Amino acid sequence: MKLLRDLVINRREFQDWNHNLHWGRDGSLYMTTYPEICIGQPIFRKDVENTSKNLFHVKDHALEFPNKFEFDHATMNSLLNSQPVSHAKLCKPSPVDSLLAVLTNNLNVHIFRDHQLLISLDESEKILERRSYHSLQWSPDGNNIVVGNEVSELVVFKLAKKSDQELFYGVAQCIPLNEGRNWVTHICWEQDVIVAALDDNSVYAIMVGKNYEVRQIKPPCRFKIVDIKVIGVYVLLTAAGYFYHLELEAQNCRSLKLGPGDEFYIIPLLQEPNCVILISDRTSCKVRFDSELTLVPDHKVSPHLERKFKKWSIISNEFGKYEATMLIHGVALSPDGYSVAIAYSMERVSTRYRIVSELQFNITFIPLFESWQISKKAIGLAWYQTYQIYGGMLPVVTDDTSGNILDKQVDELDMDFKTYLRVFMNDNQLNKLRFFNFIEDKPSIDLFRRAIFEFAISKRFDLGNPLDKASVESLANVLGVESPVEAGSLQIQSDFITESFNFNQNNDPTVIVSEQNHTWRSLSHKQPKSDRYQKRFI
Repeated sequence: MKLLRDLVINRREFQDWNHNLHWGRDGSLYMTTYPEICIGQPIFRKDVENTSKNLFHVKDHALEFPNKFEFDHATMNSLLNSQPVSHAKLCKPSPVDSLLAVLTNNLNVHIFRDHQLLISLDESEKILERRSYHSLQWSPDGNNIVVGNEVSELVVFKLAKKSDQELFYGVAQCIPLNEGRNWVTHICWEQDVIVAALDDNSVYAIMVGKNYEVRQIKPPCRFKIVDIKVIGVYVLLTAAGYFYHLELEAQNCRSLKLGPGDEFYIIPLLQEPNCVILISDRTSCKVRFDSELTLVPDHKVSPHLERKFKKWSIISNEFGKYEATMLIHGVALSPDGYSVAIAYSMERVSTRYRIVSELQFNITFIPLFESWQISKKAIGLAWYQTYQIYGGMLPVVTDDTSGNILDKQVDELDMDFKTYLRVFMNDNQLNKLRFFNFIEDKPSIDLFRRAIFEFAISKRFDLGNPLDKASVESLANVLGVESPVEAGSLQIQSDFITESFNFNQNNDPTVIVSEQNHTWRSLSHKQPKSDRYQKRFI
């Protein structure tokens, strides 16, 4: 399958640590560049012209990071105040929301919505080492965030939203892993299992559903932990030169020796649960873990990277005078799990100055399977990205309508309107409609209108606000059905104009004519085209 041309990131610099790339649920790419975070915002274009540049708008995301340790002295970590200017060390988007959690070089954890700082996580009554955070991870439902400190502890913070602009937190659980004073360097949270690695390279599993029971699944060693993934009942680890396969219940541990000193990322395969791809700067391979660990060639990712390296060598190292290498700065699985993004750069192995204005990083997008499906783990433009990464291949569509919310009695779904919106926006059939609206010439939202109208009918006796009644009446006219309520004439007043409207006569969703015979366009038709497409499918 032919790949999209790379997304090129110019005049920016990645830090030396791993995991610089994350892919959000809405299709946004988060790159931990220095000094500002870089974001690839998803955009819509009908024809992307075979280049990923037309799927993302790359821009700097300048954030202000307050430092809670600004006037404190570190007794056990002399590096804490060595860099007075705060910058991002790790950023992770929420799996269900538009929140972004950022770990800074000053060991602070902040949560942002866009550019607004909502909260900074802290336990002000604790000693400094317990308030210094070296790792973080979201819970799968997005309601909790767990951080690791310098005294072998995990702290689970419970998040609560009063509104989109107000976020509160409280400590839900403090989990000591051992009696030492080790830094928690890696955290992975999947389903009801939290896996954490310490700076002595020991690994612990915390069973959330069993009252946060702690188990040591790997003893300390001298090989640095690189990546952790939880797949079903297995924990997969890569250390420098090694791959570990650990079974949680039986507590069996198997290992496989890889290349000497190589640091491998783990790429899970959604359609092959007993197989993963391992990729490093020098090589890649596939590991099967059925009855035994088996190393097999990788035919999904490796051929594409080798082709890119050879093409670069022909242009920049034509006569082979220099030793060259490919450096991988981050690997991110797409939110639906069907493709992978790899941030890399080509480099000559030589002593030279690094000038930021000359730096260039590439991000390549590689499909992992022969087909794909619409997933609830992604929304909106993330589906469209997968469609383009797979070369315009349509998703595999099943005829299962058992989960369609419109086939159920709305009266039985005892919920408020906001909850109802979340439920039907995750409905399988509606998700398919939302995707096909991207690629069809005549998009339709009639099914969405009918879903909202069905809810309005079930709540018709609770509608007291004249504007709510007018909205239902207008929606009924657009659908060509009888309205359950009558709003009559409604007067709308602004600072300068007062107009009256009869929504019973409105059957055009794009405009409305007042009783004074003035035509008013809907707000969605005043937005730029790219915004209009996004609003239409959310």
